[in-house]
Amino acid sequence: MKVFGIATPNAPAEEIEIETPELTGASVLVRITHSGVCHSDLHARAGFFDLGDAGRHPNT
Repeated sequence: MKVFGIATPNAPAEEIEIETPELTGASVLVRITHSGVCHSDLHARAGFFDLGDAGRHPNT
């Protein structure tokens, strides 16, 4: 299956081919045809969440 992911902080999103997971129990596989980017995705790409006066929280 094809996914889009960010391998390292500040890298561009890239298309990655991964193995389709085996479904068990009540699991389902959902086909996504459209997606968007929210502000949290930008923090994830940067490698940290900006906590303002409290500093930064790394995404590792």
